[in-house]
Amino acid sequence: MTNNEILWKAMQENLPKRTWIPVGDIFAMVKQQLVLDDEDLASISRPSRSPRWKVNVRVLLRQKQEAGTVRTRRRAA
Repeated sequence: MTNNEILWKAMQENLPKRTWIPVGDIFAMVKQQLVLDDEDLASISRPSRSPRWKVNVRVLLRQKQEAGTVRTRRRAA
């Protein structure tokens, strides 16, 4: 299974800095750059269809946002 350290390193090495990047583009880069195993590709739970690696990317980005390492765009109300 791909851990957060590997995911973060791939993002740091392959995504532009100081630029807003849609999460879909982040997913595409991760999928292209990393070899994802069966555990990564399995859904995290029955009702969810998202593979584990996508959930891990979202959680990692949220953690980095809370730590002030990355910023996100605010959605309009």
